[in-house]
Amino acid sequence: MALGRRLRAGAVAFILTALTGANAVAIPPQPPEPPQRILVASAFGAIDADEFNRAHRIVAGLQNPLARKLLRWFIMIEQRTDGNFQEYVDFIAANPDWPWQYTLQHRAEGAMPSELSDSDVRAFFADRKPVSPYGAERYADALISDGLTDAARALLRHTWVARDFPYTDEKRFYARYGHLLTPELHRQRLDRLIWERRLSAAQRQAKRVDQGHRALARARIRLARMQPGVDGAIAGVPRELRDHPGLVFERARWRQRKGRFEGVLELLDPPRPDAQYPEVWWPIRHWTARTALDRGEISVAYRIAANHGMDEGLGFAQGEWLAGWIALQFLREPETAYPHFTRLYEGVSTPVSRARGAYWSGRAAEAAGRPEDARRWYETAATNLTTFYGQLAAARLGESAFLALPRPPRPDDAQQATFEARELVRGVRLLAAYGLEERADRLVMHLADKAGTSKAAKLVADLASDIGRQDLAVRVARQARREGKILPDHLYPVVPLPHVVEAGHGEGAVLLAIVRQESGFDIAAVSRAGARGLMQLMPATARNIARELDLSYSRGRLTADAGYNLRLGSRYISKLLERYDGSLLLAVAAYNAGPSRVSHWLRKYGDPRTGFVDPVDWIESLPFTETRNYVQRVFESLMVYRHRLAPTEVALALESDLMLRGGTLKQIGSAGPCCL
Repeated sequence: MALGRRLRAGAVAFILTALTGANAVAIPPQPPEPPQRILVASAFGAIDADEFNRAHRIVAGLQNPLARKLLRWFIMIEQRTDGNFQEYVDFIAANPDWPWQYTLQHRAEGAMPSELSDSDVRAFFADRKPVSPYGAERYADALISDGLTDAARALLRHTWVARDFPYTDEKRFYARYGHLLTPELHRQRLDRLIWERRLSAAQRQAKRVDQGHRALARARIRLARMQPGVDGAIAGVPRELRDHPGLVFERARWRQRKGRFEGVLELLDPPRPDAQYPEVWWPIRHWTARTALDRGEISVAYRIAANHGMDEGLGFAQGEWLAGWIALQFLREPETAYPHFTRLYEGVSTPVSRARGAYWSGRAAEAAGRPEDARRWYETAATNLTTFYGQLAAARLGESAFLALPRPPRPDDAQQATFEARELVRGVRLLAAYGLEERADRLVMHLADKAGTSKAAKLVADLASDIGRQDLAVRVARQARREGKILPDHLYPVVPLPHVVEAGHGEGAVLLAIVRQESGFDIAAVSRAGARGLMQLMPATARNIARELDLSYSRGRLTADAGYNLRLGSRYISKLLERYDGSLLLAVAAYNAGPSRVSHWLRKYGDPRTGFVDPVDWIESLPFTETRNYVQRVFESLMVYRHRLAPTEVALALESDLMLRGGTLKQIGSAGPCCL
């Protein structure tokens, strides 16, 4: 996969620079001498094989000091044992701006030699807290030697409850400090381990608690592992502990996994005010609320969703939105729905989520007969026109809306020069010069994390494109977008499409939108399910399509030949459009979830092609979060790609696209082969 990416790196950088009009690319480092390239590749091979002594020997023979430093950093990150403490200390002190500082400190603590003096230990922790159990042990011992026994005791107790130990470290820690640990601390640690699914450690910890809590842990663990004998295990829990939130959660999760809706509902309704770990509870609540909605138990669905118990995070955003949507669209109570949507808007920060909250706040205000409030909310949502709900809000305003992408930030020459002088940037370019751009992810994403302005983020995305990693540039741009920084050229890259024309209506924007969501323009992408390449084709599907097109099937070409992957993927999209009478909405949903599921959803939620089913509500009714998100991201990208590909302004047409029927896909693009 890396080879396929490298072979195309130069072509991609040239094409994308030409298409996006990016700043002039800095001259990359001169290609290193062949022996040095071989040595660097060999060093990475040794690191991958956990042969760190060999890697150190190779690094010592490198002439380029930056190459030596890069490889030392990779070794320190990957080497879990037998590292050199002083080397870590020196590197952390000299390079506070390098990535993975937490990991470097964790490795340093593990490498502390037994002969290290207590004063040196205290000096190491003078401006940092321990991040590992062993580090906490060493620091506590150093504190005790300095007479700070109360601080040491507090540190050790916190470490026991909050940290995870390898078995041998846990055994040593308990042997040394067990006399400082109270029964309550043991119970707290056991509870956390089960909630966080550290079940083997929890089984060990259960031996350190009283008989009643040991029985409680046994039942929770058996339920968590879906093991037989759960009824007997629950019966063995003392009566006063049977209502423990952790046991209730495991029983609810067990019943959910068995598909026993009524049993789950019995445990969740009425909602528990003392529910711990509400973010862990949320997937069960979400499933229960949507199942209740599907069954027509609307008030129950609302009650479960509304009592999510969070004030931030993904579960909060999903819970507030779902409660508001149920109240508005099913209970027909816009005044109940409105505060849910406004809380959503106020409690999130990303453009996608803020547009979602604002749009539905407008819908609720409109349904409540407050047109001025509604218009204000739609205007707020429409400030994020690259998002699904921002585009719907623009249409709701009743005006001819044209998509106007923000102008790309343009760093000046001084900013470009300062950026290029940074050691990490030079390191990224050096990796690319060695043909190892696939090793640059950690460095580039760290630079993206530290990019405080749109111009800084643009420089990082340009860097990723320069080294032929358009997929990485898309990742940088997506992260920037979550922070409100829009990099249109990198967020929505335009690449040439193969010249494969099929009869009917269509546009290259559809393919680009799907590629962007499927693989992020990573030609070598392979999903956990085995989908491959730019359009994430399953091998069986690709084989069938290749046969239809009278092409030879090659599994390897799916992740090495962009044109081949795109040609097969475009034909598959065409077949889905034909199957669904030209409905792009259904075709996109089927591309993600499969035609059989779409057929089931059409029976269950109605057919948006008829005009009697709201396509937005149809999307939001789908049971899979992934598919709901996928459809919305593809359609919002489609609008952007139309704008980018068209020679003139293109009116937003999201609502009509969601209702579209009667078309087929015609792939348009360059006359030559795809150059990815």
